[in-house]
Amino acid sequence: MLLISHASAETRPRYGGTVRVEMRAAPPSLDPAAPATGDDPSFAQIAPLVYDTLVRLDATGRATPSLASSWQQESEHRWRFTLRAGVHFSDSTGLTSAVAAQSLHDSNPDWNVRPLSDSIIIESEQSLPGLPAVLALPRNSIVLRADGKILGTGPFRVNDFQPGRRLTLAALEEGWHERPFVDAIEIQFNRGAREQMMDLELNRADLVEIAPDQLARLNQSGRRVFSSDPVDLLALRFSHSNLRDARVREAIALTVDRDSIYNVLLQRHGESAVGLLPNWITGYSFLFAATPQVARARQLRTEAKQTAALTLVYDAADPLARLVAERVALNANDAGITLKTLPSTQNVTVPDIELVRVRLASADPVVALAEVSRTDRLALPVPELVAPPLSAPGSGADRVGLSDVYRATTAALQDHWAVPIAYLPAASAVGPRVRNWTRTRDGSWQLENVWLAPEAR
Repeated sequence: MLLISHASAETRPRYGGTVRVEMRAAPPSLDPAAPATGDDPSFAQIAPLVYDTLVRLDATGRATPSLASSWQQESEHRWRFTLRAGVHFSDSTGLTSAVAAQSLHDSNPDWNVRPLSDSIIIESEQSLPGLPAVLALPRNSIVLRADGKILGTGPFRVNDFQPGRRLTLAALEEGWHERPFVDAIEIQFNRGAREQMMDLELNRADLVEIAPDQLARLNQSGRRVFSSDPVDLLALRFSHSNLRDARVREAIALTVDRDSIYNVLLQRHGESAVGLLPNWITGYSFLFAATPQVARARQLRTEAKQTAALTLVYDAADPLARLVAERVALNANDAGITLKTLPSTQNVTVPDIELVRVRLASADPVVALAEVSRTDRLALPVPELVAPPLSAPGSGADRVGLSDVYRATTAALQDHWAVPIAYLPAASAVGPRVRNWTRTRDGSWQLENVWLAPEAR
């Protein structure tokens, strides 16, 4: 009977406890309107725990209600969003259309946002065909600025924030979300991969980030590991000042052996990348050719008379990046091109090439591509996707289609200023006391649903 009671207690959800999380990066701040914060991947991971947006995207990229209960497009340049009733911020202040309008205006100064009864009106000189998906981005979180604090309506409130070091969140007792099972979340920032694994093994952490190439080994050793669909784009970025000859850039692009990187280095986790968005978002990855063409690369290198060694800089804190950079250099050598790989700690002033990692911001292909063009990590000019007029025959809700995304992608990559290599999943390992962990396609953490098993005696 005692054993039965114990087993039941192990499987029954329970309230209480603190989830201990470690991250490799750190958000610059918790202000979604701050330019360096709103698009930061670590902020994007944390924001849904504290803040809500008017709209959220489901697993298929479809917009669903959040703080907005409904919405409608009233013209090419104007949308109306009706707010959900009965929502309060973490200090019990009620959500109003005036607060929501001010919050969105702070993040989007180019928009005309104004309250109207229980709704807000968003207008812009530019057409806004896919605005609901844009409003699901973390930088468009709805916040209340009061007494120097930034408050949200999410399932947790900020208890303590030490930039670059630590964030403590406390469960909101009476929000519009159901009360989380855990009482608190403690997040440590700037923890290296080795430190995170050591803390997980010593039971000093409940959730850590891992590299995709660690998934198989940790799974075989009995660890509880999870990975998302591919959400990070790994790509080469060429310096505009040092590599003006397009033949050199194309030659390097033609040497990359993506299948080898995917099969060996990534151990078949993620996806080879030739375009800018993975197949689960677009469904058309097969349209891009990924086979190396070494003979053509040699010809281009000869025509360009490229003989000097080029520098390829990778993130020193990412062991997988070093392996991929070395493999790219090996591939380039087959065409007679010498790439000298250097870690980012070498402080090369203007590297010829950088291996960069870009987190895709949305499951909506139009928004995801637009966000890729915004990031300084790639500095890639992506043609603007322009929607046809609402009155155009056959136009509907999805007026910018996948064919437009495909054409914009090929146009952006035709000069080889960026060379996609792979899409990587977001991978995590959780400790033994974590229960009800849910894998998500985009790698987000749904910690409001997690509960903790009692400590073993």
